[in-house]
Amino acid sequence: MIFRLSASPITFIMKNNRVIPGFKAYLGITTGMLLAFVLIPLSSILIYMFSRPPAQILGIFLDPDVQWAFFITMLVSLIAAAISSVFGLIIAWVLTRYEFFGKKVLDALIELPFALPTAVAGITLSKLFSDTGIMGRLGFAVSYTHAGMVAALMFVGLPFTVRSVQPVIAKLPRSVEEAASILGADGRLTFRKVILPQLTGPLLSGFALSFARGVGEYGSLIYISGNSRKKHTQVVSYLIMQKLNYMDYASASVIAFMMLLLSFVILILIHTVSYRSTRKYASGQTDTIIPVRPAKPARPADYLLICTAGLYAFVMLVLPVFTVLSEAFSRGVGFYLKALTTGYALSSYAVSLLAVVIAVPAVTCFGIAASMLLSRFDFKGKRILSTLIDIPFSVSPVIAGLSFIMMFGRLGWAYPLTEALGIKIAFALPGVVLATIFVIFPYVSRELVPTLSASGRTEEEAAAILGAGGLRILRSISIPKMKWALGYGIVLATARAFGEFGAVSALSKTRGKTFTLPLEIDALYYAGSADSITEAFALSSVMLLLAAAFLILKTILGEKKK
Repeated sequence: MIFRLSASPITFIMKNNRVIPGFKAYLGITTGMLLAFVLIPLSSILIYMFSRPPAQILGIFLDPDVQWAFFITMLVSLIAAAISSVFGLIIAWVLTRYEFFGKKVLDALIELPFALPTAVAGITLSKLFSDTGIMGRLGFAVSYTHAGMVAALMFVGLPFTVRSVQPVIAKLPRSVEEAASILGADGRLTFRKVILPQLTGPLLSGFALSFARGVGEYGSLIYISGNSRKKHTQVVSYLIMQKLNYMDYASASVIAFMMLLLSFVILILIHTVSYRSTRKYASGQTDTIIPVRPAKPARPADYLLICTAGLYAFVMLVLPVFTVLSEAFSRGVGFYLKALTTGYALSSYAVSLLAVVIAVPAVTCFGIAASMLLSRFDFKGKRILSTLIDIPFSVSPVIAGLSFIMMFGRLGWAYPLTEALGIKIAFALPGVVLATIFVIFPYVSRELVPTLSASGRTEEEAAAILGAGGLRILRSISIPKMKWALGYGIVLATARAFGEFGAVSALSKTRGKTFTLPLEIDALYYAGSADSITEAFALSSVMLLLAAAFLILKTILGEKKK
């Protein structure tokens, strides 16, 4: 007897992976927003650059200042990423394998560079490592040197390495280590021959992410580097901004194009390493995984690792917080409160809040649509689309600002249209909002995709077979699955939006009207007087308090997400 099951619901689902309704809608929203906010603006740089004479483009490529800027940027980013990878591995190991006093605080502090604006990090690290700063007085006065630049990139790159390795260490099966121990291997040999090979992929991914962040970094570097042409402490992002300030759009576009090529290479590398390591790790797990539970340190080596992680976190994370607060209150509470309530400060609060209120809901809508598309449907070009969504992660924020100038500025191809409609975008509030959307564009989707992928799509498929529509499935099944990850992604996006500096600095030129809070801090710091610098740290303390609130929310939502 032959049973024909081709018409059964199960076979139908296997043959048609688009049984869930809404594919065209999700695809349209995802690609439409990706084009509007990322790809078309970036293409504006290419359109303008290739409209220049070839001789001019070649001359900019061969400019010694440009070549030096690229060399220094690559060098300090590589060194910082390498150091961050070593200490990131140590911290991830300590957080995963040991129970000790202050562990939760250390785990939360790792996220501080994500939540703290780069402008605040820049002025804080510059003070910390100056002759009068805490580290400077201890013999580490490295501000305005290449070593100071490495220190700044170590600060911003640390979370990438820790968070890339930490979940993998947590899931390493106990049986493999026990087998190595039974066969006579000591702890060091087991780590080198058994554990480290399984961490190679995540370590490379964290290294690449840290390196990519360093290559595109702007805010934290411009203060501590000194931007000296003679000392070769100029980085590429600063050079682009300098060309913009001089209205040398040709040079800015050519340099940005070179940066874009580099960013795409890094992005492809990150996705390739992540994809291969994920496949290798997944294919090798055939038995039930029993993760190693954290234990109290028992050997001197355990205490040494914990002390190393704690000391590194204290220098790179705790001392900057102390520096901000001590400088903010250095002239008393009265001066502090006055600094927080000036007209310029109040205006910057309003502009920052406006940008967040518009940008975060926009990227939330995109994140939901993109995560549903990538986790619930299989289609050609899926991996390419996933890579394109991550472009803002690897592109310097300064390039984001430049792209909107090349699109909506006086030399931009869209300027005649906006001028005819009476709309001003570049160097106005709409430009600030667009730049903010670009920078935080992938944050929500990148939190939702893993969550939805792990939960499976059986329930949505069953509901579709029973006749439920796309909106009902989304509202009743998919959103409840993703609610904690959605909240986590929104918090991440909000923190990043409040702290954005590089992109909005290219598009905001009017203090008191279009300056966000990080831009107001920058203006006060560069004013140079003792009072204005103290005011800059006072406003920085506001950003620090916001960062602390975001970290608390992230910790709570992160636990719920698990």
